Amino acid sequence: MSKDHVKNVNVKQCFGTIFMSLIAACVALIPVTFGSVGINFLYESLPLVGDETFLLLSESMLPGFAKVTKLGTDVIDILAIVMEYAPYAYFGILAANILFSLLLIITRSQILRAIFKVITIFAGIAMLVVALNYLVYIIGFAGYFIQGEVPVEQIMAKLEVSGLLPALGLFIMGLSMTGKQFRYFAKLY
Repeated sequence: MSKDHVKNVNVKQCFGTIFMSLIAACVALIPVTFGSVGINFLYESLPLVGDETFLLLSESMLPGFAKVTKLGTDVIDILAIVMEYAPYAYFGILAANILFSLLLIITRSQILRAIFKVITIFAGIAMLVVALNYLVYIIGFAGYFIQGEVPVEQIMAKLEVSGLLPALGLFIMGLSMTGKQFRYFAKLY
């Protein structure tokens, strides 16, 4: 291998990318339901690996969001589509980060690094959309209380079955991973 071929692939950053992606994936261990209804973790409620109850909870927050923001049904329909695909995007991006990092550690290819850099820029934009999607979820949950549809006295009972904790975790991790996505696979000088 030539020295130029290796010097622009940052192996240390690849290991950091794998580590951060694994940390971000830990949101799957946040309970969707808890308390008197029992504990149901996010990974048990996700599409493909679980019973998809988190998607149903996500869509149930849209009327609360619509009432607070006064948005039309056309925008809410678009948000419903985004909510449906947001978990796939979040965990798919994390899996791609790990795969790309492993490929770069093994091959140290400058061409692959450049391709992965472009992909992660688009993934950063997608991660921002995912984070904002879960902000919609949080606002939707609050909207039920703001509009008076759910009495404030029932906030804890509603919180136990709302899926708000994983939505909050996905929002926070989505925002933190957005900035990282733009910096992944940069040239090493």
